[in-house]
Amino acid sequence: PFTVAPRARSVVISPSSPTIANIGGTQQFTAVVTDSATRPVANPHITWSSSAPGVATINATTGLATAVGNGSATITATVDNASGTATLTVGSVVIDGTTESFGNPLSGWRNRFMGLYSNMVNYYVATNSCYGGVGEDCRGNNPDGLWIHDGNPGAGSFIRFTPSFGAQLTGFSIDVANHTNATITIYDKDLHVLLTAPVPQGNATTFPGMYTTFAASSTNGIGGFDISGPNIEGNVGVDNIVISTAQQPPARFLVPVTRPSLRMSGSSVGIIRSDGRNAADMPIANQKRNHE
Repeated sequence: PFTVAPRARSVVISPSSPTIANIGGTQQFTAVVTDSATRPVANPHITWSSSAPGVATINATTGLATAVGNGSATITATVDNASGTATLTVGSVVIDGTTESFGNPLSGWRNRFMGLYSNMVNYYVATNSCYGGVGEDCRGNNPDGLWIHDGNPGAGSFIRFTPSFGAQLTGFSIDVANHTNATITIYDKDLHVLLTAPVPQGNATTFPGMYTTFAASSTNGIGGFDISGPNIEGNVGVDNIVISTAQQPPARFLVPVTRPSLRMSGSSVGIIRSDGRNAADMPIANQKRNHE
């Protein structure tokens, strides 16, 4: 019997609003095509097009887009009389002075620059040891920062930015609270050392936490940073990570963080555990949980 092929009724493109950071970069688009009964159309003949070839071109058959200029372009996938669109942006993905302060809900940082363009992860998620929260929203006993992890078990946390993101940066600073013997090193995009310094001991489980700020600027991008030493993951907290793309005078320095009620003295500072337990795994003390 004669069979009529189903006609396309809906075309949905993925991803729907991607960004290509640099000219010459590429983005692969795909599309799901369904008929009037919302059934998938097998082997649809998709034609791809770009509304702004001066911003991005796209292979009409494969859906691979290439960035050729800054701006935005509407990407269209057409099947029969049906079509779907996506918005492709080409250009900088960072904003001068952007700060990650790990506010509530904590999981929000995963959708901002440190979550999107680095390998940094939440200690509790990496070790599946969450308490006091669920999944990415678990901050444990760190009321205003994040216990750091790089996704791999080991002595240190070695955080790297994606190349296209790091190449845009000219300034970087980070607050660090240390419950062990830690050293921080900040690198340019070619992993040349911009700064290396010991991290003073400070308590991340109080509110506010007792942090020290480390900062560096570079004309050759920022590649990332290391926090090295024994038992780093679970014993080092980070907060207030600031990035900039506006060139600043060369700076290699560390300064104490000034926060309300912060006192860098007494037994509350400089807690180095000798019982084999990570600071992040200790019970929650009487501290404020919401810091915003």
